[in-house]
Amino acid sequence: MRKLFTLCVLLTMAVLNLCAKDITVYVQASAAPHIHYWGSAGNSEWPGEMMTETKTFKNPTTKQEQTFYVKRFINIPEGGAVNIIFNNGPDKQTGNIEALRLTATSFTTVRVAMRILHHNMA
Repeated sequence: MRKLFTLCVLLTMAVLNLCAKDITVYVQASAAPHIHYWGSAGNSEWPGEMMTETKTFKNPTTKQEQTFYVKRFINIPEGGAVNIIFNNGPDKQTGNIEALRLTATSFTTVRVAMRILHHNMA
């Protein structure tokens, strides 16, 4: 008997510009994702770097602690942008998250789902 199932992992990604030239990305996920990036921060090799650094925050509403994976891009030039894709390595990824730009202090939350990629094996 074959069972077919799809596992969908929701990521909560927050981009926080901590100072004039840095972009920090916080991702909430059940397991450490890879982050593939390109643009003003340089280019990573696919599937990108595994996110291992974490930071815990207390949710101001629920008072519960929430842990996020962290990636910091430093010394981004003025007007520069970072593009990213989160993935689990072999078969799931988000779509392109493009043009994360430096502004004054900003905080953006984006909800994305990883999807299973289907490859034709010819």
